[in-house]
Amino acid sequence: MKKLILSTFLLLLLAISANAQLMGEWRAYPYEIIVGAGTNVFLGDLGGGNDVGREHIASVKDIDFKTVRPTFQVGWRFRFAKNFAVKTAFAYATVNGADSLTSFAPRQYRNLSFKSNILELSTQLEVSLLTEARGGRNAMRNLGPLANVNLYAFGGVSGFYFNPKAQLSPGSPYIALQPLGTEGQGIGDNPDLYKRISVAFPLGFGMKYYLNSRMTFGLEVGARYTMTDYIDDVSGSYFDNDLIRTTYGDAAAEFADRRISETGTPATPAPSGTPFRGNPDNTDSYAFAMLYYSYTYQAYGSNFKIFKTYRPYLQAQNRRTAAVRRNQDKEAVRKSNRLDIIAGLGTMHYMGDLGGGNGEGANYLASVKDMDLPLTKPAFQIGARYRLHPRFSAKLAFSYGVISGSDAETEYMARQARNLSFKSNIVEVAATMECYLFYKSKGRTNMNYSGVYLFGGVGGYHFNPKAQASDGGWYDLQPLGTEGQGLNGTDFYKLTQLSIPMGLGIRYAVDLNWSVGLEINNRMLLTDYLDDVSGTYYNLAEIQTAYGDIAAELSDRRANPGGEGIRGNPEYNDSFFSVNVMLSYSIPMKF
Repeated sequence: MKKLILSTFLLLLLAISANAQLMGEWRAYPYEIIVGAGTNVFLGDLGGGNDVGREHIASVKDIDFKTVRPTFQVGWRFRFAKNFAVKTAFAYATVNGADSLTSFAPRQYRNLSFKSNILELSTQLEVSLLTEARGGRNAMRNLGPLANVNLYAFGGVSGFYFNPKAQLSPGSPYIALQPLGTEGQGIGDNPDLYKRISVAFPLGFGMKYYLNSRMTFGLEVGARYTMTDYIDDVSGSYFDNDLIRTTYGDAAAEFADRRISETGTPATPAPSGTPFRGNPDNTDSYAFAMLYYSYTYQAYGSNFKIFKTYRPYLQAQNRRTAAVRRNQDKEAVRKSNRLDIIAGLGTMHYMGDLGGGNGEGANYLASVKDMDLPLTKPAFQIGARYRLHPRFSAKLAFSYGVISGSDAETEYMARQARNLSFKSNIVEVAATMECYLFYKSKGRTNMNYSGVYLFGGVGGYHFNPKAQASDGGWYDLQPLGTEGQGLNGTDFYKLTQLSIPMGLGIRYAVDLNWSVGLEINNRMLLTDYLDDVSGTYYNLAEIQTAYGDIAAELSDRRANPGGEGIRGNPEYNDSFFSVNVMLSYSIPMKF
């Protein structure tokens, strides 16, 4: 393994040395800072496939899109030759898999599941398949519509940390699996507990689009071929369950063998050596799909001899470019970009009674303590903005996201004992007014602008809280009257409500049409039932009689259900907020 890693880095260094004499004009701006967000999928023994696992790309059949989770990346790229670059990046992701998502009977009966955070540090070599041209609009005119597009392939090496966890029952705390020796690791002559740090080999393709000579948007899709088969804590055969229980405890024994019969009842533990707990012939892997933004910056310093050689040429070219832009500005005097088309991608977060906080829910922004980052879900937004005045704009936007909360994620004993959880889709349409605290126009005209702004408005949104019962199914909570709605004189809460969005945004004008930005949008709500939790427990027998066994189960999930008690905090409404990276295009409109 060490020789393989060393050989990979030596190849990267050799490529840099071999191309050092080919550096040209592009050397003036060889560095890029990269920020990306996207999704990931796990490819291994557990998942939605209808057969046993396959090696690497063949295991794409194991993908279940319900398990897709967000991924974030920051990195640095160095272009050391015209068609070659090296990138170093740090990525954070959460992967998961569950046999309950498959229709393949042997996997369903195995009944295993897991989730794991992934922390990855990677270095990769990128080879351009198209010749890059960072000439902005002039390059587009001279070289055609693909001049600002680059396609590239990449490969490299990475080190990553993982820590598979699982729940004993829905809503219960997640427990780390590696210390439990679920396949007999560390017992007798068996292998030691597997390492939670391993090596992977990234391989894939990417596409870049240059907004101008400094800024880029891109898409990168790649798989990570790893050197471990234990990302999901599943690899080989079953081990003696009694011996695991004696060595590591009851939880270890249950996680080691969770098989069920055709009727759904627990099966008798398998004898030691029983095959097909996993497939040890194939290692696990995972894949990223990442949208990213990069900013190119200049090489300074006396050591950059090639940059010094080309400096006079670059300065002359910059003067020519400035003259062209002055002519463009004169033409632009007749126009003003008032209408923006907007797209945003980011995350959505819930703040309410359920979550990772160490106390009761608090009002609005104070409930940020209830956030639990592993429950972060992706969100997106599309819309339009109309500029009414240099300091004021009106925006209409559609947003979609997913929120969730779970008492299993808290360290506060009262919440853990309550043992409630939920998830809900959010669909929102909102109209807001933006007020720019300061702004700076792009060019000599008022065509595009950068600035910092506050915004507020009104919106309408639809939500539908759901929870998972002990039978593994997800159920809509509102019709179940979990706090006695429809029985105690109160109606069922409405699933479509008003929101009051307000927040802060930053906008940067890349050129006369394109802008990028960041927007933080908090929604104050008029309901406390975003999570289906607000008041006190209701008579469990009456709920069971009126709405059924599932309603009773999801109403009171304490260890000893029944009786009175505080279920939620009705004094404070729930809320949610989103953080989006924004891209907007200004449409020229004549005065």
